Amino acid sequence: MPLSKLEFNPGLNREITKYTNEAGWHDGDKVRFRKGYAEKIGGWRKISDETFTGVCRSIFQWVDLDSNVYTGVGTNVKFYAEFAGVYYDITPIRLTSGNLDNPIKTTDGSTTIEITHASHGATLGSYVTISGVPSGNVGGIPHTDINKEHVITEIVSTSKYTVAVATTATSTVSAGGGGSVVATYQLNVGPSLVIPTQGWSSLSWNAGGFNQGAGGAEDLRTWNQANFGEDLIVGPRGGELYYWDTGSVTFDDANKTATRLQAVKNVNNGAAVSLASNPFATVNTSPTVTVTDATLSRVYESGQHVTFANAGTVNNINLDGRFKIQTVDSAANTFTITGGTNANSTGTGGGGSVTAQYEVSAEVPVVQDMLLVSDASRFVFCFGCNAFGDDTETKNPMLIRWSDQEDMFDWRPRSTNQAGDLQLSQGTKIMTAIQSRQEILVFTDSSVYSLQYVGAPIVWGSQLVGSNISVASSKAAAYANGVTYWMGKEKFYKYDGTVQPLRCDVRKYIFDDLEQGQYGQVFAGTLEEYHEVWWFYCSEERVAPNKYVVYNYLEDIWYYGTLDRSAWLDSTINDFPLAATESYNLVEHENGLDNNQDANTTPITAFITSGQFGIESGNSFTFVDRIIPDIQFLGSASDGDISTTLSILGASESGAANNDPLSEGGNSDGPVVTTNSVDQYTKQLDVRVRGRQIAVKVESNTLGVKWQLGTLRLNMRPDGRRG
Repeated sequence: MPLSKLEFNPGLNREITKYTNEAGWHDGDKVRFRKGYAEKIGGWRKISDETFTGVCRSIFQWVDLDSNVYTGVGTNVKFYAEFAGVYYDITPIRLTSGNLDNPIKTTDGSTTIEITHASHGATLGSYVTISGVPSGNVGGIPHTDINKEHVITEIVSTSKYTVAVATTATSTVSAGGGGSVVATYQLNVGPSLVIPTQGWSSLSWNAGGFNQGAGGAEDLRTWNQANFGEDLIVGPRGGELYYWDTGSVTFDDANKTATRLQAVKNVNNGAAVSLASNPFATVNTSPTVTVTDATLSRVYESGQHVTFANAGTVNNINLDGRFKIQTVDSAANTFTITGGTNANSTGTGGGGSVTAQYEVSAEVPVVQDMLLVSDASRFVFCFGCNAFGDDTETKNPMLIRWSDQEDMFDWRPRSTNQAGDLQLSQGTKIMTAIQSRQEILVFTDSSVYSLQYVGAPIVWGSQLVGSNISVASSKAAAYANGVTYWMGKEKFYKYDGTVQPLRCDVRKYIFDDLEQGQYGQVFAGTLEEYHEVWWFYCSEERVAPNKYVVYNYLEDIWYYGTLDRSAWLDSTINDFPLAATESYNLVEHENGLDNNQDANTTPITAFITSGQFGIESGNSFTFVDRIIPDIQFLGSASDGDISTTLSILGASESGAANNDPLSEGGNSDGPVVTTNSVDQYTKQLDVRVRGRQIAVKVESNTLGVKWQLGTLRLNMRPDGRRG
């Protein structure tokens, strides 16, 4: 019999059975297709030995004016700026206390200390830095063990929490530390996964079934990032906006910290302005307070917010905290605020240590679900944010707001600027947004809108371009080659001017495998070098992304595999795509041939398995006695060791039959396998395989191997009808 070429269709196909897919590939892992032929994907290598804390959900790269390359790394615990392989902690500060009076409690024989701070607002696992404990010890614990960053180990109450120290206390102290202790709180940590929540229904009486709960989910912590020139704008989903001015950054290499992110709403990089002595004036029985301040370089505006510290209580009104400016008298350098109670006398006060922190604009959003800086004219967008003029600062999940052109600080719409807002109608919340070609695509949970710059007075106009669609998560969309691709719930989509579902040969396999409760962890990325869009997801009963599916848009084919990743970035700044691993580091993909994310290099297991094929539509058994391999190893670091496997499926599968006599190394009631090693010098393989259906499997699991499969040839002949 002449040799038979095995020419399989490119891509994996799981929409049909193995036998129906006799001209295709059925299964694979860590294999891609190039020019229609399968090859092993490249390896990955860690960028440095440094690690970060928490699960990374966001990676972003940008360059400053001195050509320094930075990478923003957002985890559920902290936010880092990676520079030269070092992860510098720049997590924003949520709250800094005033001087706490003897807030430290120690217990003899314990390494746990308790901190007292009324209304601290901290959560379990969040970070606090204690300072101001004088030289010496508290209960036998050295001040150097206390004056440092700590993880909060227990929330005792709204006014107390505990942290762990290295030294065991030798005595019990109920109140210690002195009167100058300061607690500086970082942004509270967020969940590392989507957490289902259950509770009693909040429906009105008789509006629902008896004894029914209300289900929901707590979103995992994700970060949104964008550069504004050489500076970075970031925001945790559901939180406020922060920025990092690279022109004024100081790195602390010893502690691996740097100048921290500052709230966009604050001036002077968040620095407080010192007011003159006794800047507050009250009127008896009135809550209105007049504040004097001639220090600001910006003009006061009603609606702007200001936060006072070290103000204390003046004539029965507590003035430590955040207030909204009600009226402004520019000539007198004064403005008014409204206190929480009425004054009990007329007079002035506050002392000589009052500081004020002003929010740059009257209306910088303080909550957002997504941010983006437009390509056109550099507008900063917030999606799912609080409304202009809303004193309650409640998030409107369908609202879009944008700053003035070229100004990240000015969000108050005026006739003299281009700041504005827009309310979308279809859907219940904005999921994400992505910059496309000459437009911004906005995804709600049921529709897609196109935003385009139209100029004043409307500035940005919206157009509904797709409805009755879904998007898996806030990170599930990617833009490549002029087209936007995204994973929905139960199907994939693309937008190239119109919204269309993507033809997908692995759709049922992927969505049947995906853990439905962890859709929020789905994230997308591109690999432009190979014309690929990748989606990572959690397989069934997993709570961290461990699998991926790839769409090759040049060849219109699909493939998938297993890989633990939590974020991805294909940056033109970096030579290789970056990904975040379960080892809490960043790796460069397609860099090398093996797995170099940890201290020890390990091989990458890659394989591909064909559908089943035979002779005479399975009417006769097929006998194979020779294989002519066609595998090249260009780029391998070694000669390679590729195993070619012929599998015969026994009676355990529908449509198969027992094999009698048995194949080489086989049996009659399960897959029958013969395995042969192939290297660059192999010319042919002598085998003995018999079966009604046969599948070919190519696999590698050795260091330094790179391979591409060509067209295999088999010597096959009919071998009777009996099994």
